Amino acid sequence: MYGLVAAPLPPVQLPFAYRPLEPAIAGFLAMQVTVDIPDDLAERLKRAGGDLSRRALEAFALEEYRRGLLTRSELRRLLGFGTLDALDGFLKAHGIYEDHSLDDLASERRDLKRLEF
Repeated sequence: MYGLVAAPLPPVQLPFAYRPLEPAIAGFLAMQVTVDIPDDLAERLKRAGGDLSRRALEAFALEEYRRGLLTRSELRRLLGFGTLDALDGFLKAHGIYEDHSLDDLASERRDLKRLEF
């Protein structure tokens, strides 16, 4: 069986800006989650392309965001996007379109200052 880990992951080729945040840099500790997938299914899913760990993380994060359990800022941090623009590209690629609020802008500015951008 293959174990999938949902944690900060190495960069993958994405059509939008993505940069994983190291736990020490991002100021948080990461929990690792393992998903067991039967070997035959894992092989078929891997042949479909992309990093299975990243795909699992994105699917989980999107579902939690849709359910209202993650804010835009938390989703951005979980997926390792440096800006809300990068997050917007990801969301649009998954059919989610939203307007930015002033709270989103304030949160983005705080995060960028904390990360010394």
